[in-house]
Amino acid sequence: MAQGEFRMPGVRSQMPDSGTTQPERKTNRQRLRMPVDIRRIRSADIPDVSNLLCTCYRFISGPDGYTPDQLAWILKERGSIEAVTDQLEIYEWLVACFNDLPIGIVATSRNEIEKLYVHPTHHRQGIACRLPPAA
Repeated sequence: MAQGEFRMPGVRSQMPDSGTTQPERKTNRQRLRMPVDIRRIRSADIPDVSNLLCTCYRFISGPDGYTPDQLAWILKERGSIEAVTDQLEIYEWLVACFNDLPIGIVATSRNEIEKLYVHPTHHRQGIACRLPPAA
């Protein structure tokens, strides 16, 4: 922008080839954040946390990720209700809830993050940034 040129807040200068203006992109900090309650895990959360972990593992595996056998193993050994229940004794768990439904988790042990997952439909909303400081 040239010195002395006026710029309207929230609007980029004109695009050289189209002559149109476009709104400025917001940074992650500027985005409207959804109201999320961060709290310790409850026994009633275990099935929802299991479902959240399985959804995240499937998302991570993607089309070129885990083989079907690897995915089946990780869903059973790390994402099942039994696995989550067993891990409650090992880690300190916090859940990020939206409308009382877990959409993110952080599990810590000896001041180290062991797990940090956010449901794929809630990515890029700052939830993962808010979980570790709460732990």
